[in-house]
Amino acid sequence: MRDLISETIFKHKLRIGKTTEIGVFDEAKANGGQDQDLDKRTIKFNRIEKHINRKALDKVEFYRFVNLKQFFPSLKSVDEFLTSDDYLGEVDIEIYGLKDQIDNLSNHDKYEVALDVFKELATKIELSTTEYIGTKEFKGYNICKIVEPSKTGDVLIGGDDKEFGIAMSETTKDDLRLHLKDYDWYMYDENYGTSEEKYFIQFVRQAVDELKKKYTDIYLLRNERIFKIYRFSDGKAIEPDFVLFLTEKDTKKALSFQLFVEAKGQPYIVHDQWKEIFLKEIEIHFEIIDLFESDRYKLVGLPFYNEVLKKQEFTDKFKEKLEV
Repeated sequence: MRDLISETIFKHKLRIGKTTEIGVFDEAKANGGQDQDLDKRTIKFNRIEKHINRKALDKVEFYRFVNLKQFFPSLKSVDEFLTSDDYLGEVDIEIYGLKDQIDNLSNHDKYEVALDVFKELATKIELSTTEYIGTKEFKGYNICKIVEPSKTGDVLIGGDDKEFGIAMSETTKDDLRLHLKDYDWYMYDENYGTSEEKYFIQFVRQAVDELKKKYTDIYLLRNERIFKIYRFSDGKAIEPDFVLFLTEKDTKKALSFQLFVEAKGQPYIVHDQWKEIFLKEIEIHFEIIDLFESDRYKLVGLPFYNEVLKKQEFTDKFKEKLEV
């Protein structure tokens, strides 16, 4: 378990902008949204003042000493966990932000760095020690009850993908720019996602006219911390970037499709391969419960969407599954 801590390099991006993602009936606003290059600095965990670390630690229930002892039987105190080289003390944290921010970290910045580390580490420890039994059951929920009509969140501007945090209506890239409030099939008025997410939305825009010949109730939902699905084999969680909803026309018993999509940048395709494998398993193994007998649903997970490397594979599978 100690190796899990010492071998992990934690990463944290400082907040340098704030955006608002608004529902389909509201206006979207963004503050910050500038394309900014971030600097990086690596620090040791014990360089953050102890009182700041303790304040962040107290926010995460997992780190009660009695619980830590279950995972680290030889641990003598919480202070040892925070400061000792055998535990968190010498762990590396990569901090990304504007140069002036990194050079002058505020106590609040340090607190957010520490809290981020604690949350990530707690998840890693629990996943590494808990055996999960995957389930193939999918429950039905009324989407109006889980998707907020107006949703606001902090977004980190800049980083590896220069489009992340930039409104789709304001991007400087002509092939990505789109005023989503003009399209009733997209369930929010704006998108601040990565370039691959924006390319995928453009893909759907180009496909909608053809889809409308066979389907009705066509809606694309960006899944921003709305729900997770869990791998059948071990319960490992994934939050698909998008869900595309469609209902067949002119059938005695309407068949509704839900397509799960991950728009993936090139650097992450290999690392997140397990997600693509799981998405492809959904159609074969899913079982739907808690629906009316008259409801007919088909769940489909598609290959990763990547504008350069995987677009053709995605397109072929998309057309095959929807028969368009």
